[in-house]
Amino acid sequence: MTLSKGARFAIIYQDAVTKRMETLYAARGACLYALSKAPKVSLEEEIDVERMMEELKEEKMPDTGQGNKNLPAWKSRRVEVDGIGYEANFEDEGGKINLNAVAEDHRDLLQNYLLQAGATDSEADTIVDSVLDWVDSDDFTRANGAESNYYRNLPEPYLAKNGPFDSLEELALIRGVTPSLYDKIRRDITVYGLNPEINVNFASKEVLSSVPGVSIKLAESIISLREKKRGIKSLDELKDLFMHAGIMGGKFEIIRSYLTVEYSQFMTIRVTCLDKKAGRCEYRVVIDNESEEILASYID
Repeated sequence: MTLSKGARFAIIYQDAVTKRMETLYAARGACLYALSKAPKVSLEEEIDVERMMEELKEEKMPDTGQGNKNLPAWKSRRVEVDGIGYEANFEDEGGKINLNAVAEDHRDLLQNYLLQAGATDSEADTIVDSVLDWVDSDDFTRANGAESNYYRNLPEPYLAKNGPFDSLEELALIRGVTPSLYDKIRRDITVYGLNPEINVNFASKEVLSSVPGVSIKLAESIISLREKKRGIKSLDELKDLFMHAGIMGGKFEIIRSYLTVEYSQFMTIRVTCLDKKAGRCEYRVVIDNESEEILASYID
């Protein structure tokens, strides 16, 4: 039996980091420790951003210069395992573009994001159509998409899933997605949950500026505001920013339909090693925040 494109890609990816496994196992331990310190978020309760911020700031995280500058400092904490320091960042999966929630009427969000990542118009059209074909239950092929009749004719054939994505790695099987593009976009993509809206408190600049009508400058302003406020509690808090950009009324409401401040059920803990002698490494785990089950882990 031959290996699929996705399987071969996963093996190559794993092999590239084998030499750093000792440090990475410690990083995994740091992830689990950070999870035990994370506040529980109930989907049935209104999220208290201030309470969450205070709990995560219990151990103040110094500016290491290595963190993601698009994330507020109150989402980070410093942990130590076997004398090695790690920076732990908590990220809501709702701040990412959900492949299982891509729909014809909101396809421009993923399409804009792919264009920003360097895809051409034709390549972006192909990928978005192919994502939609992958998850739908029929065998009808969209204009630029791919169903089983396309994948069957590949050198190493497989079938379209005709169902939701269960793992991020499935994206590597989609027509038009190259390993280099996959590596570039995977941190801003999720398959967990079904919410199409983007959580403005966790979205990257690239995701925010992929929302139709949101420029890169406006996305940067949203990130600055959430850092200043240590979390945006209501989308109404964005009205002044948009007004200064000449966006109000119906135009604001259209953009608002792409956004949310509600947390999803799923969270990523991203741990980065801060010890230069141990080498640069990053370990990420995706958690079901209700069951605390680890759904996936990634080594960078």
